[in-house]
Amino acid sequence: MAKPEREIFEYLLRRYALTPNETVFVDDHPPNIQAAEKLGLHTVWFRDAAQCALALEPLLGTKF
Repeated sequence: MAKPEREIFEYLLRRYALTPNETVFVDDHPPNIQAAEKLGLHTVWFRDAAQCALALEPLLGTKF
């Protein structure tokens, strides 16, 4: 299994008992982001650390 295949995301959700709408996926490759979004995960397209931190703030309810 490998990203962006659906099976890898489904496996990780099952393995760690994650709920898609309560899970945040961060990645720098748009096809991986799109695959995660299709399963209902919140996503952040990583471009740099500052941008990522800003994007995570509203999802996690904390300032970095």
